[in-house]
Amino acid sequence: MLKFFKKRAPGKALELGFQIRQVIQPADGKLPESYALADRFFDEHIADPTRSKLAHVQAKHGRHNTLLMAYKGEELVGAIWAGTPVAEAIQAETFDAGYVHAPAMKELANAMLDHTWMLFDLAVVPECRGQGLALELMRLVLAEAKEHGTEFLWGVSSAESVGFYERVGIRVSPSGSTLVISHNPPPEVSRKRTDYGLPITGESRWIVAQIRNKNHLNFSHIAGKRQG
Repeated sequence: MLKFFKKRAPGKALELGFQIRQVIQPADGKLPESYALADRFFDEHIADPTRSKLAHVQAKHGRHNTLLMAYKGEELVGAIWAGTPVAEAIQAETFDAGYVHAPAMKELANAMLDHTWMLFDLAVVPECRGQGLALELMRLVLAEAKEHGTEFLWGVSSAESVGFYERVGIRVSPSGSTLVISHNPPPEVSRKRTDYGLPITGESRWIVAQIRNKNHLNFSHIAGKRQG
């Protein structure tokens, strides 16, 4: 559990004059201009050519989105985006064939939608790094995720961001490892635990933060892909 965030009061980022604003997702599904602004900001500061497609789907179809934008005066200097994962993030073709059992995919998808949040984007402009801003953004997202009853926050880290996540107590997998998601269905559905594997390539790493312990899901990792 992330006691580091649980007990920590707002840090020096706010004392240094950063203002953090939350963008509310409208019930009618029409996204405010702030989402487009944040999307452009992430594109500029996150070197991941696949993020735009996922961000577009998440913004349009996500059950719950939390978008926080940090300003210094009127300049956008940092942002974080997290929320319940959309189905496109957990389709069967995403998983390692050595783990996936197709009939159980629907159960897993429902469990992940109900009990996890995904960290989609986190970025701070270079000149504002080292001042506690990323830490404050992460703290606020984890606090909101906990209020929603979320068990885990998970996502992907670039190689250069590994140190940040490790410093704040978030688990980081080795590069090239498979994230193993163990699903414990309700007894009335099944008494058998099922494991699923999400592989990752290149230098990117899986990150996992346990927020609550309700025993619906468990996250672990193994080095490399499962054999056989």
